[in-house]
Amino acid sequence: MLASVLRRPAGLDSLEDHSFAETVAPPPLDEARESLDFWRGRLERTPRHRLGRRREARDMVARWEARVRRAEIQAFGGGLLGRLWATWDRGSWAAVRGEAGRLVSRRARMLMPRHVVIAALGLWATATLLAAAMLTALVNAL
Repeated sequence: MLASVLRRPAGLDSLEDHSFAETVAPPPLDEARESLDFWRGRLERTPRHRLGRRREARDMVARWEARVRRAEIQAFGGGLLGRLWATWDRGSWAAVRGEAGRLVSRRARMLMPRHVVIAALGLWATATLLAAAMLTALVNAL
């Protein structure tokens, strides 16, 4: 009985889904960056004794950083090249080098154990084949 009360008319589903998608979608990249700059400036300009305003500004900076990141992903993609392109678009060559260094070092930290295991297996396989070749040569010499 409760399900029949909560059921929506069939025609409203597509309209609500479309408006929800518009609400959740990230803002345009330029607008998001402008808003982020505004809130960062407000945080810097707000006196230290205005705790509530500073807390609000810090919260808004965090929110707008996330929105800018989502807008950059939508504009440039979320992969390695997309992150580098977004960094180049927002800043300078030094920022791109820093972002690339962070990405590469993170990827290297993730891949390091895997590479050690692969190298150890490769050495073991090489040693096994070499030992088999030596034994074959020894048996053939007798």
